Amino acid sequence: MDPSGTAYVTGADSDNVFQIALDGTLIEIIYGTSGMTLESPSGIAADHKNNNVYIASASSNSVFRITKTGTTRAIIDETGDGNGNTLDTPRGLAVSSKSGNVYVAGDVSNNVFRISLDGTITQIIDETGA
Repeated sequence: MDPSGTAYVTGADSDNVFQIALDGTLIEIIYGTSGMTLESPSGIAADHKNNNVYIASASSNSVFRITKTGTTRAIIDETGDGNGNTLDTPRGLAVSSKSGNVYVAGDVSNNVFRISLDGTITQIIDETGA
């Protein structure tokens, strides 16, 4: 939920994400066939500082950013950081309220990545916990 009271929910089987306004208005903000490969959305986080919403797509191994203007783009995919550290089945998402960094946990890849606002992707924890 963001500071205005807007909530976001995912439809893991229907491959979509809804925004629910405080007054109950329901808006579909992304759908799996809308040019993105959103499959089995499994995590969602709102960035109150920068007005973005992040969606983890478990089956497509991606995380998408949706801006307040509705622009949607993948910020990480199965290639992970591009250095051999891959992302498989992202589940957990968090956004730092101070820095705006996004953190995503790969359920099958057993790792965590940090994605900075400038797009830099860094694996911060691997399967050994290091």
